[in-house]
Amino acid sequence: MKSILLVTLMFCFIVQLFCGVVWAENEGEIEYSWGIVKEVSSGTIVVTEEGYSTDEDVDMVYSIDKDVKLVDAKTLDDIKIGDEVEIEYVFKGDKPIAKVIYVIAEEEEYEEDL
Repeated sequence: MKSILLVTLMFCFIVQLFCGVVWAENEGEIEYSWGIVKEVSSGTIVVTEEGYSTDEDVDMVYSIDKDVKLVDAKTLDDIKIGDEVEIEYVFKGDKPIAKVIYVIAEEEEYEEDL
């Protein structure tokens, strides 16, 4: 009985170490997402994204890095609710941190000259 308990404890310890290594390897990797801005402030942006594992939309909260790069926006004040954005982010722990925010310009409708 003691040997089974010892083997089980050793197995759990090894699995925990392995999971910690995998988590550390993924931390800091650039990931991408896009969606519609629901809220934006100086410290966070909330984006409604398509849930890939479900058919329901998901609100994701990203902390905004102090050195965030904005594309097609000069300041965070230029990003409005309803704008479509693409976000490059990294995880620090379990928290997504926005590093680059692209504001996707609306395509202008045009009329052909006849």
